[in-house]
Amino acid sequence: MTADVPRPPLDRTAKVALGVVALVAAALLGFVFTLGPTGEHVSCRRATGECVIAESYGFGLLRERRLVHAQADVVEARLRAMVRPAMGRARPPAVVELVFKDGTSYPTIDFVLIPWAQSKVDEFNRYLKDPAAPEIDLDSLAPALAVLAVPAAAVLLLGGLLVWKKRRS
Repeated sequence: MTADVPRPPLDRTAKVALGVVALVAAALLGFVFTLGPTGEHVSCRRATGECVIAESYGFGLLRERRLVHAQADVVEARLRAMVRPAMGRARPPAVVELVFKDGTSYPTIDFVLIPWAQSKVDEFNRYLKDPAAPEIDLDSLAPALAVLAVPAAAVLLLGGLLVWKKRRS
């Protein structure tokens, strides 16, 4: 039977590193759950003749909003690229909008990078022009997770390395 070897207490640097990691993690969670939709989805089905625009908040845990439009009323998708942010508000630089027959438009999916948004606009417009295509599903959850996951992973890795280094020395 082996005796448990007591671990030395964390020193000041390790405690600061853990505190920073905890603060960044809390800030990321607060950002995800309060500032806006974490998932946006557009799906159109020729069989039903409907296009559904859905927004989920807090990865679907807090609430979900769904708007249903007749597919026949959708004329096209277009890209609205922000040249500069709106006064006092953080806005994504690229938004996919659906344009309707009456001339109105509705913003559906936000993207951090303009090329991502442009590819979704092109994909949706190809669907509208191809009557043989049965359905289309567009979403933005994967890019949102990727954008949040990279800095979070970097902070967690850095914090873990600092703690590991301090425990070894």
